[in-house]
Amino acid sequence: MRKEFKGLKLKIAHGSNVGKRRTNNEDSYLVSSPLFVVADGMGGHAKGEVASDTACEAVLSHMEKIKPGDIDELQEDLVAAYLSAQQAVQNIEYRKYYEYSPGTTLTSIYFHDDAIVTHVGDSVAYRMRDKLEKLTKDHGYGHSLDNFVGINDSDLRIDQKTVEYEAGDVFLLATDGLTNHVKDSEIEQVLSGLYNYDREIDQLYKDIDENSIDEIVEILTNMCLNRGGSDNVTLIVIKVSK
Repeated sequence: MRKEFKGLKLKIAHGSNVGKRRTNNEDSYLVSSPLFVVADGMGGHAKGEVASDTACEAVLSHMEKIKPGDIDELQEDLVAAYLSAQQAVQNIEYRKYYEYSPGTTLTSIYFHDDAIVTHVGDSVAYRMRDKLEKLTKDHGYGHSLDNFVGINDSDLRIDQKTVEYEAGDVFLLATDGLTNHVKDSEIEQVLSGLYNYDREIDQLYKDIDENSIDEIVEILTNMCLNRGGSDNVTLIVIKVSK
């Protein structure tokens, strides 16, 4: 597993929680540096957890076969990996009494000379530097998603962008179980180490260093659970350091 990029290192923390209202976890995620992926199988569709897992595995399988070239080639490879995931999800067998065929969101970050963000659906990617920057655009919301892996091929849209990264940056990938309960302004405070989520014991994280990013996952997950935990929540936090 590659851990150094441009002379920088990546520290990773991750977790997934079923929440308080769901009986199964339809989220999947992948940590295979330099590739990080989250996927949220769509509720009400057939085999949401199978769809999300299938999409993650298809992207990984495709990217493991390529020889990384320049960043333009990698962007093309990632789009091809998403198209492979699209085909794999469409090929999932499902019982005919389901109203909808399998579907999933799919959001990833690949670290190279820049970070490549590739995205379908309403999961999210953020970069925290001096302030929080959302790197993805939601393609609808919840049951009204108009773009997801598993949709008709002619309707699939794959967003992609590149962003710079440097020591001190914190990246966050998350399913909408986070953003349903936690505002961007609160996410910014947590990633910068300024949010006190447990005021009864005055727990305040002032420094987000290499040894504390696990606490980011814990804090954000607990915030979701304390506010109802209406959905599965999955998080990958990536801290760039020297």
